[in-house]
Amino acid sequence: MPLSYKPNNYYMSKVSLCFFLFLFPFPVFSYIKQEEIPSPEKSFEIRLKSEFFRSYSNYTKSGDLVYLSDNFQKNSFQYILIQPQLSYFYPFKKTYAGFSLFADSYNAKSHSQKSGLELPFKLSVLGGRVQFFQKIQSLFIGFRLTGAYSFHHVKLNPDTKELNLSSPQQTQDNEIIVGDHASYFEPTLSFIFKPSPNFHIYNQNSFRYRSSNLSSLFSLNLGTVFHNSAFSIGSSIDTFFSFLRFDDYTNRPGYRHEHLKKVNAGSFKFYSINPSVISFTLWTGLNFSPFQMTFYVNKDTWGKNYGEGITLGLITKFKWKYSKKIFLEEKRKKKKYLDFNSRNSNYRIQEKKETSYFEEEEDPYSENKNINLELQKELNLLNEEE
Repeated sequence: MPLSYKPNNYYMSKVSLCFFLFLFPFPVFSYIKQEEIPSPEKSFEIRLKSEFFRSYSNYTKSGDLVYLSDNFQKNSFQYILIQPQLSYFYPFKKTYAGFSLFADSYNAKSHSQKSGLELPFKLSVLGGRVQFFQKIQSLFIGFRLTGAYSFHHVKLNPDTKELNLSSPQQTQDNEIIVGDHASYFEPTLSFIFKPSPNFHIYNQNSFRYRSSNLSSLFSLNLGTVFHNSAFSIGSSIDTFFSFLRFDDYTNRPGYRHEHLKKVNAGSFKFYSINPSVISFTLWTGLNFSPFQMTFYVNKDTWGKNYGEGITLGLITKFKWKYSKKIFLEEKRKKKKYLDFNSRNSNYRIQEKKETSYFEEEEDPYSENKNINLELQKELNLLNEEE
């Protein structure tokens, strides 16, 4: 029998507190759905995201929080995500475009009384993203298209409650499910308001269509960011819920739940039926140009049919900027350097001719001539140093 934590009104009070913290005029922050103002220069970016999640409980269909229990013994589910991403950004006057490629690789563990499973690091998803931003005074309006292909899919047989392994790309019977094992397509509309150079507020709205007969998700994110050249902090409230298209197993959840108990210790973090959640994220970042590091913490505060837990993450970035201004400045410095060397070279040739002339001419004051030559050499050295 599942063990319940506390009544719903307790968690609703936590959600209200999160909204209060978001509206309070203090530098607050987020990363999981952080929206950044695009660079006004051509740039390449290499990003590596590392994320750790652990859960001992689920939000039920009614919103209650219960342990992942099996005959009164607590179960657990955890994963590590590694996501490399390569991006290119290009400005068109007041419009900024970006193109990205990314991949998700998971390592996961589930522990229950009946079994303990482990999934070694395995490539799960390969995806791409195209985004555009238009600047209108202090407002940025962005549109993004994200698509990802999952290398593994899950399809249950409603008669046997086991996997239907008719497709070679379907997951094995005893394999942990990560990333929903579903491909998806996601358009996103974003708004960024920048009232001051070091502060901006953003809103992000997206609709994710998922394969494998899973429900479609609508997400809404609100966040604020305070930043300068070396440091940034921010926070956000992130939420998503099932919308328009619902799961094929909505009226028969037992099949899905039985399989999740078998492979994911019963956790609803992935592959759950019509999930929804509200979470709160805090993050802070350091800039060691051209490197950036961001550390974030995400806590689920309320949900339905979803795995509750805490997420810790670290993102490292390397960004190489290339603009016409930088190119012209480098060209100007190079030309100045070549002109300087050319003048010095001509001076040395003239000096050599004069020295040869003096050496051929008889000088009764040979000692003074040697002193003058030494002084001339020292003067030349000083000129070269300058």
